[in-house]
Amino acid sequence: AWAVRASGLKVRAGRTRMDVDGLDLRLGTGVHGLVGRNGVGKTTLLRELGTVVGTSGGNLELLGEHVAGGGG
Repeated sequence: AWAVRASGLKVRAGRTRMDVDGLDLRLGTGVHGLVGRNGVGKTTLLRELGTVVGTSGGNLELLGEHVAGGGG
């Protein structure tokens, strides 16, 4: 069982810019790190996984529950 499962995840920050576009991700339980240069969407992804912002597309499951998209 996956703690986090995302397929084709898209998250829009602002009107036209896509911070996360088409991400496929599978994470089990435990501690994970997220590394990347400035402006690549790390914070946006974490906000999505924390359900602070909604997805613009794709599918997201957290602990086996589907998270509804369309927010932002």
